[in-house]
Amino acid sequence: YNPDDFRGYINRGIVNLEKEDFENSLIDLRKGLEINPNDQIGHSFMADLKKELGNLDEAILSMEKAIEIDPKNGYYFQKKGSLYFDLDNYEKAEKDYTKAIKLGDNGPISYFNRGLSKRLMEDSKGACEDWKKAAELGHKDAEELLNKYGGDSLRAYLINSPVVRGEPLKFSEDGVKLVTRNVILPLWNSFTFFSNYANADEITLDEMRSEEMR
Repeated sequence: YNPDDFRGYINRGIVNLEKEDFENSLIDLRKGLEINPNDQIGHSFMADLKKELGNLDEAILSMEKAIEIDPKNGYYFQKKGSLYFDLDNYEKAEKDYTKAIKLGDNGPISYFNRGLSKRLMEDSKGACEDWKKAAELGHKDAEELLNKYGGDSLRAYLINSPVVRGEPLKFSEDGVKLVTRNVILPLWNSFTFFSNYANADEITLDEMRSEEMR
């Protein structure tokens, strides 16, 4: 490589990162950014490397440098949001996912991930709305969850989870399935049973209210 060719160092650093040769990747990325500190791609991949090394705070700093250089790149906000999510800082993660959505990049991913952040901040309604939007935009996981169980089951699962007590939650599809079977379906069956017979007997809402007043 030409010793002044920053792109050569950055590219080799990326290759070494993909090969999981983190030591040499760090050497090359550092050299490339030393030559050209305004290369947003180098900072972005440096963040990936720092994440692999377990240095999430440093990874965020690298993403902030990339964003400072290219502030209209929604993908960079999506990546920074994921780093905050890994640090359990769901409020900052949500803000970055929202920024990514506004910039139009990674819409389905950012909607889905923002839904996860909202879920962990006790906003089950907002979480389901984001997952629904992610599904509409083609996110497979969100579409599968909503198609399989529906928004009511997801909301019931979250309301009955440790999230409402401010505790961490590891999402479990089996938990959603259990809520569907033990809560949503019995409730729906009871409503359907009552509704069918009320309609057959032509019972009105006013009549039911008058009975309650007696």
